[in-house]
Amino acid sequence: MSMMKKLVLLLVLSFLSIFSASAQDSLAYVDGFDNPKLGALLSHFFIGGDISGSGGDVDYFYCAPTLGYKIADNMGVGVGPVYTYLHDASIPRKEYTTNGYGGRVFAQQRFFSYTLVYAEYEVINVDVWNIFQTNLSRHTIGNGMAGVGYITPLFNKINFTLMGLYVFAPSKYSYYNAIIVRAGLNLGF
Repeated sequence: MSMMKKLVLLLVLSFLSIFSASAQDSLAYVDGFDNPKLGALLSHFFIGGDISGSGGDVDYFYCAPTLGYKIADNMGVGVGPVYTYLHDASIPRKEYTTNGYGGRVFAQQRFFSYTLVYAEYEVINVDVWNIFQTNLSRHTIGNGMAGVGYITPLFNKINFTLMGLYVFAPSKYSYYNAIIVRAGLNLGF
């Protein structure tokens, strides 16, 4: 099994274990003690994330778990780490592989129960070709993106999200297209 398939399988299993472990309906029950104040605080937090990938001449894998805080019932902000894997074999004799690490901050607002407006700024460190395409060097890339999405409940506070995002402030080294389609799960928002 290829390295990318192993990573995808590992992350899917991780997401499933996280969401199956959250079967407890009330966040107020912690370590056997009923604590309403702690439960009220924890009810403002939500977790989630996105996994995406593509294959072909350019293999791409993206994983970004999130931790968010509900400012209001339908509005949240959050942060999370980002990991990317990119293997580009589209240009002869320029084939390369890079792993990127970084983070993101985001804000989201729900409208009409199923509509989501979303904005994010991501910073990631990856290998990119220099301007003369002669060698790779490590660069930190920042990308601002915003868009709309569809959010629907799956079961017991777990929601599925599908978004279309426009990259409005790409870095000159960005390997994102202008439009990104992203899918993910979240618990509690």
